[in-house]
Amino acid sequence: MLGFARFRGQIALVTPWMGAGSLNQHISRGMLLPPLQTCIQLATAVEYLHTHGIVHGDIKPDNVLVTEQGQVQLADFGSAISTLATALNFTTTNSFNFTTRFAAPEVLNGESRTFTKESDVYALGMTMFNVMADQPPFADMSAAAVIVEIIFRKGQPPRPDFGNKLQGDVAKDKIWDLLRGCFAYDPESRPKVGQVKEALIEVERLEGTLGGEVGV
Repeated sequence: MLGFARFRGQIALVTPWMGAGSLNQHISRGMLLPPLQTCIQLATAVEYLHTHGIVHGDIKPDNVLVTEQGQVQLADFGSAISTLATALNFTTTNSFNFTTRFAAPEVLNGESRTFTKESDVYALGMTMFNVMADQPPFADMSAAAVIVEIIFRKGQPPRPDFGNKLQGDVAKDKIWDLLRGCFAYDPESRPKVGQVKEALIEVERLEGTLGGEVGV
């Protein structure tokens, strides 16, 4: 981030121009980025936010931008909230702006009145699924059908075959177990984002790859 500016009466974040487009565009073109490193970068970025008391609220491939060097950075903080809001005398909004396929069950059914770290982990898991599967979660279902599947059936996306994203069967099993944990219907059953990152790094070691740098 470069700084702040006032635009049309509102405060705006100023960031470098991301000429490489969004993560969603890269996935649509056949995922030109290293998938495992991309997931680690995402998890580390979310961990940074959570450590500083910030919940993003709308994690999805369209809100992840890619630098010319192939690093991914979270963007669009329009739904972000501060978990330190009361202490800092900030105000928060009760309005929701989310994408159905990446929204946690408690967000979809209205049980949660605000975005939380747990709903961020759910959305992060769905975003990582998108990276690994080359398609969004519940790709063959309408938005309305997705809501029914998640809220009433407590459904999860089917396991992808991972293609050439991962080489070893053990690595594939570990990633799938991690994703399923992120998809847990009960928010308290989901891993913390730091645990997500560590699990990804463990798989990276299994695969013998090198990690990348991270940005927010």
